Amino acid sequence: MSFRPPQKPPKMNAWNQALGHLARRDHGQKELREKLLQRGHSVADTDEAIAALIERGWLNDARTAQNMSESLAKGRGYGPRKVMQTLVERRKLSSSDAKAALTNLDEQGHDWRARADLLLSRRRVRPDDPQAWGKLARFLASRGFPQNVCAEAARDRLNTLKEEAAAGHAIESE
Repeated sequence: MSFRPPQKPPKMNAWNQALGHLARRDHGQKELREKLLQRGHSVADTDEAIAALIERGWLNDARTAQNMSESLAKGRGYGPRKVMQTLVERRKLSSSDAKAALTNLDEQGHDWRARADLLLSRRRVRPDDPQAWGKLARFLASRGFPQNVCAEAARDRLNTLKEEAAAGHAIESE
């Protein structure tokens, strides 16, 4: 039996590396550019790969913003502020693309209040806790919901919990 020393994997060129990133999920131009440069590809190779991807329609910031905004809002339960922050700061998309994606979500009928209600329905709080409203409102605020949605949803959730508790006591006393 002969011993073969481990071979280094072949170095990937910028094009193949970019395709690998896009195969996993959508990326914005800036984000993909940063990743390729961090992997040691030259600026010229990186720019050439990105230009070819844009030309083929495989790299599109507007489409990326739309897909990610839907995923963040519906999948992770983020509010509009958190979606905007994530798209611009973490995914390196332009604020105009992020705003357009949020506008498109609103036009599709995405109901931020209904999403907030759903998130709060999963939260456990005692209705008699004097800090319950603040806990619920802060939770929604941390998820990026507007202040008015946080206040209304927290108030309504507490009222529902109090009604359920009162109904439970009425049934027990019968």
